[in-house]
Amino acid sequence: MLTRDAGTYEEGWLYYFHTINGFCPNMYAFSRLYNYCLGYEGQFLAADGFNKCQEKGGQLPLIRGEAEMRFASLLAANFKNLSRLSDGDLMIQGSFDNTDMKWKDDIQNILPFTVFLPGKEIPTSTERYLYLRKPLSLESYVMHHRKGETYKAIVVCMVN
Repeated sequence: MLTRDAGTYEEGWLYYFHTINGFCPNMYAFSRLYNYCLGYEGQFLAADGFNKCQEKGGQLPLIRGEAEMRFASLLAANFKNLSRLSDGDLMIQGSFDNTDMKWKDDIQNILPFTVFLPGKEIPTSTERYLYLRKPLSLESYVMHHRKGETYKAIVVCMVN
């Protein structure tokens, strides 16, 4: 039996903590507002970050509205303190579909909400990944894209 205060952790196992609405992986926090668990995984390249989330049965954050954008912005601001990265970009769901000329989430639905840096709505090349980047306010990050296998980014996973 493991609790937050007792037990022995062993490599190769996934540990979960009981929450009001279910279970969160070890070191994850439950968000009642959005009904998912969130956890900071560290700084990774895009493919590595995506894989890290899938190991926990999760995915990168999906921004579905203005309130969730603010929530993710505050997460990015908080986790930037743990980051050695100069810009502290937070990786989020989103890949560009060159056929439809639209940004889509992990299951290929058109992204329901976007607030892009001016001129960053449409990528000029393929293999672009979506991020939140800090402008002037901790609460109002904006979306942009870049090659994900060049620079590491902050990876926060959400698990339903």
